[in-house]
Amino acid sequence: MTSLLSFLSSMLIITYIPELTLSQLPPGPSPPIAPIARLPPRAPPGPSPPIAPIARIPSPQQPQQWPQTPQQPGGGRPVIMTLPTRPPVAGFWGQDCTPSQGDYPEQCPNPADEKFAPLGKIECIHNFDCCTCKAMICGDAAIPCTDLICNGDSSCYGVRDVRLTGGDAGVNINCNGDISCQKTGIVATNVASILCSGDN
Repeated sequence: MTSLLSFLSSMLIITYIPELTLSQLPPGPSPPIAPIARLPPRAPPGPSPPIAPIARIPSPQQPQQWPQTPQQPGGGRPVIMTLPTRPPVAGFWGQDCTPSQGDYPEQCPNPADEKFAPLGKIECIHNFDCCTCKAMICGDAAIPCTDLICNGDSSCYGVRDVRLTGGDAGVNINCNGDISCQKTGIVATNVASILCSGDN
């Protein structure tokens, strides 16, 4: 054991470094200390570059439709359609008996016609129906007149020779259409009633 410790002691080398104090430093100026380099000042931020707008993708558009004008079969100017107008019709007494579109008077086709009532009744139910009549004669001693009916507009307008002969029950005069009995001349006997419900 003793021999082992002697061997280890001979192998151990102890190094001694003495401490230096300020008084033991060699005289002379201290070595210069290099200054710490300062970073350059940061430049202020400038304006940002403009951002280009994003191009929009155009949406598909439908072709514009224009109204088409009817053309003639061979080209040229457009065809203008006009409704036919009816020629003016004058009554026997000079009154205007021109029917409107859709009206078809039938009692007196000719202005010189006279309207008779073999059954004791005259009916002018359509517009301008009896306007062109020269005269309307209803009733006699054998078959008295019971009714004069002017229900259509201007149906008896301007007829100045209307003769009505009523019986014991009398004759009824009905002017229910507009302007149906305007400027109409009526001579009647045994009148039971007169009804004028149309305008004018």
